[in-house]
Amino acid sequence: MGITSPPGLFELIGICTISGMIVITIVNIIAYATAGLSFRYGLDPDNFGIPVITSTIDLVGAGILVAVINILI
Repeated sequence: MGITSPPGLFELIGICTISGMIVITIVNIIAYATAGLSFRYGLDPDNFGIPVITSTIDLVGAGILVAVINILI
């Protein structure tokens, strides 16, 4: 019938770990740049940086997760 089982526990842990490390690395770079730029232009880093970081995590996180799943499975 072509029915396959879902990925195992270690495969899921590997997917989550790899995608999480990639996303956090990208987010750290963007957070550093956002904080530096907002401070340079006299803006509050909290009010400017938090929306940028949360939207970046949503967009980049979903893309990286799908990419890692396609690579490993």
